[in-house]
Amino acid sequence: MPMKRYQPEQVVNLLRKNKVETANGKNAAQAAREAGICEQPYYRWRKEFSGLKLAETRRLKELELENSRVERPSFGTTGSG
Repeated sequence: MPMKRYQPEQVVNLLRKNKVETANGKNAAQAAREAGICEQPYYRWRKEFSGLKLAETRRLKELELENSRVERPSFGTTGSG
């Protein structure tokens, strides 16, 4: 079975739901399991996306994509001397 990929907006929504459930007395692991994710991605997402709003997550992903497209300079010989 292929692994499901979550969009940043979906991750933020899942984190918000889990935050509400933990405030209502459930522990984080239990809330994550009920959301259909394991504990590991939950804690990784919480570390990366905590406190971000939806528009900020979109902008973050756009910047990461833009940075991956930027050509890295090569530090070889330039031929000028």
